[in-house]
Amino acid sequence: MRSAHTRPGNRYLKGALGVAALVIARHPKDTYLGARYQRLVLRWGKPKALVATERRILTAVWHLLANGE
Repeated sequence: MRSAHTRPGNRYLKGALGVAALVIARHPKDTYLGARYQRLVLRWGKPKALVATERRILTAVWHLLANGE
């Protein structure tokens, strides 16, 4: 299991990712990220699952921007 500590970063980005993760959590079976969130909730609990979902969203956005898609 990963550490429970997160590093400080851009508070506005954290807020935007948090809102996006909450929307995904409300619609769990519609998307890949929603299904992943549901699996993580069973294993880690809601707060850690939300942070993991935020990280997954950020990684996906980075790949889209890096590849120019």
